[in-house]
Amino acid sequence: MQSANVYIDGFNLFYGALKGRPSLKWLDLAAFGRALLLPGQELHRVRYFTARVGGRAVDPHLPQRQDIYLRAVATLPEVSIHEGYFQTKPARLPLASSPAHSPEIVEVLRTEEKGSDVNLSTHLLLDAFREDAEAAVVVSDDYDLKEPLRVVGSALGRTLGVASPRCSPRLGRAVEASFYRPVHEATLRECQLPATVETDGGGISRPADWSS
Repeated sequence: MQSANVYIDGFNLFYGALKGRPSLKWLDLAAFGRALLLPGQELHRVRYFTARVGGRAVDPHLPQRQDIYLRAVATLPEVSIHEGYFQTKPARLPLASSPAHSPEIVEVLRTEEKGSDVNLSTHLLLDAFREDAEAAVVVSDDYDLKEPLRVVGSALGRTLGVASPRCSPRLGRAVEASFYRPVHEATLRECQLPATVETDGGGISRPADWSS
C-alpha cells in the first residue's frame, strides 16, 4: 500500500463546499481524507490548516461553534491542526454604488486570514523532503499553492493529488497532478462525525445550528 498525507486548506474548503450547508460542517477529517485516496493508498496523516475566527454582530456564536469543532477534530489520531490568524486593518475603498468616473471613497475594516497557505506549503514541502509519505493530496483551489505543488509532484517525485472544493480541475491540471478529486456533497455527507464525540473528559456534541 502507498502511504498518503492529506493537506486541507480549511477556509478554501469552507468557502468552496461548506458555506451555507450547516449539515455538512461536522466533518470527520480522517474519513474525508480516506475518501479522497486512490485504491491501493492508505492514510498516514491529515494536516488541517485554519485560523480562529472572531465574533461578529450577525453571528456572535461563531467562535464557540468553531472551538467545539476543533476540539472534536483534535480527538482524531490521524489529524493535526495548524493555525494561522486573522488580521483586521482599515482600508480605503470605492463605494460600490458611487459612479465609476467619480467614486466615493470610504474607510472600511478589512479582515484577512493570514498564514494558512504558507503553513500548508511549508508542511507539504517538509513532509516531502523527509519522505513522510509517498503521496500527497491537497484540498484547495488556491493558485498560490501552484509552485509548491509542482515541486512536490515533479521535482520530488511524490504522487500528487488535488481535491477541488469547487469541483474544478483547473489547479490539478496546472500542476500536472497524478490525480484529481472533486469534493462532492455526497462525499462530505458520508464523512460526518458522530453526533457526540466521546472523550475522557466527556462528550463533545455537534452544534445545534449544524443539524440542518
